Amino acid sequence: MTLAKRFRYFSLPYTLRLSTLSFAAVLAGCSTTPVTPPSPPASDWVNSCTDWDDWDKAGPPYQIYANTYYVGTCGISAILITSADGHILIDGATKAGAEVIAANIRTLGFSLQDVKLLLQSHEHFDHVAGLAKLQQLSGAKLLASPAAASVLSSGVVDAADPQAGMHQPFPAARVDGLVTAGQQVTLGKLSLLPVATPGHTPGALSWQWTSCEAQQCQVLVYADSLSPVSSDSYRFSQHLSYLKAYRAGLDKLAALECQILLTPHPSASDMRTRLQSSTGLTDANGCVMYSQAVKQRLQKRLTEETAASTGAVASETATTAVTVADWLAQSSATDWRELDAENTLYLQLPGGRVVIELARDFAPKHISNIKALVREGFYRNIPIVRVQDNYVVQWNEPDGATAKALKQAKRNIAAEFSVKLPANFAFTPLSDRDGYAPQTGHVNGFAMAMDPGNNSGWLTHCYGAVGIGRDNDADSGSGTSMYVVTGHAPRHLDRNITLVGTVRQGMELLSTLPRGQGAMGFYSSADQYTVIKDITLAADMPPAQRTALQVLRTDTATFKGVVEAQRNRGGDWYQHPAGYIEVCNVRVPVRETPVN
Repeated sequence: MTLAKRFRYFSLPYTLRLSTLSFAAVLAGCSTTPVTPPSPPASDWVNSCTDWDDWDKAGPPYQIYANTYYVGTCGISAILITSADGHILIDGATKAGAEVIAANIRTLGFSLQDVKLLLQSHEHFDHVAGLAKLQQLSGAKLLASPAAASVLSSGVVDAADPQAGMHQPFPAARVDGLVTAGQQVTLGKLSLLPVATPGHTPGALSWQWTSCEAQQCQVLVYADSLSPVSSDSYRFSQHLSYLKAYRAGLDKLAALECQILLTPHPSASDMRTRLQSSTGLTDANGCVMYSQAVKQRLQKRLTEETAASTGAVASETATTAVTVADWLAQSSATDWRELDAENTLYLQLPGGRVVIELARDFAPKHISNIKALVREGFYRNIPIVRVQDNYVVQWNEPDGATAKALKQAKRNIAAEFSVKLPANFAFTPLSDRDGYAPQTGHVNGFAMAMDPGNNSGWLTHCYGAVGIGRDNDADSGSGTSMYVVTGHAPRHLDRNITLVGTVRQGMELLSTLPRGQGAMGFYSSADQYTVIKDITLAADMPPAQRTALQVLRTDTATFKGVVEAQRNRGGDWYQHPAGYIEVCNVRVPVRETPVN
């Protein structure tokens, strides 16, 4: 069984504050008792204990390397680092486990009174409930991370802990100083580096130090329990700042120099199995493997949370992504589709090209007529006659102008406000309630709404939607007058006007046009018009002259992740993710087609 399959739990992160008590003051009066360490065989512990053993079960101590010793129980680690200036003990196990630790220290021939510093990994009772007893027996100073200090002082898990309410209270200890991540903790010649690895708890720390024997040195890392676990109601995807710190801790851990990996739960890093191998605990890749295994568990957890909120099926290719950029960065080539040249229009303005994709499944008759208008040159030199602020940009033949002669194209087409949906319709629904329709979501990259009661669907008036202008008669539109939504989504227009597609590129060319000063944003004179050079169909142009774009497929796990990232926006800036999204707030990603 690999490490990746063994981690069963999960948690979250925090930010450390500066220490309020200098280490010099804490360490004053340290003993200089000489060290004459015995070397009990690790095989005694291996034979006495089993994998994932009981937390309070006594097991014999053993020498890990040089001046570093295992003094914990069979199921919970405690690490003793010795020196002539005094000793450092990391973790105190449970209240009952503290008695085992004290006995093991004595068995090794060391005095509890020579333990001068107590340190912590994470602030749950199975690792720190025994610290109060060990502090009483040794008189040692207890140092803790800022987030863990209040928990150790009260014996109660913090409300910000993902496992709040899951753990029993434990004996409170006296915290004598605060640890600053990245700032060495020293005792005489001993020097330990605390690394903030908030994963199992907000105040979790990992530790790195060097032990030497006969001029041979090894770098040891005591990596905290970073595996993901929480109460049933907790969602890590809704605590984005924690996730960011959680990942940062995993990356730091993987980057540490690390010859010997130790963990608060021995079996979390296969310590018992490794002790029986020819190389023992030494493994230069141990920290990297441990970090990768936890990342896989985190990936699975986040994907399960996304699946629960979207109704999607959790994928084995889970991802850690929580921002849109993260999801897009890990997307595969198959997550994207090319624009269909037969259904892509190029609206050429003096300032550049606007790319419009037509939704052929929603308005087939109008789209056929638009293509006829394009090929007849109808849109050549047609003016933009209306630019209404926060609403639409519209183009058509000006009032009073001579109507252009049509060939195959028509002036009037029966309205296509909605369509009957086929049985195999690839609809990706949103779980969020909509105020305008029973259900909203996406199909083939287009925002849409539907009514399951009568199996009908329609495009929604989102930013960039392209529609057909009409008079009061519902069947009076055909494509000779068209508009693009350039403001807040006017969803009240849904099922009242035929929509035919959406702008995929070039919205800035439309949204920055001068506003019309007449009623409803119409220009009052022809000299205010912006004249469209032409509208062409991509299929009618040589491939080299086309704009090569790809749209993220909306039937993919990546798109579901993008939606979730927009529903609960992350990063340093957002303090209160909305936890909700409306169909027109979902931006379907578009990119230039990669060269390779």
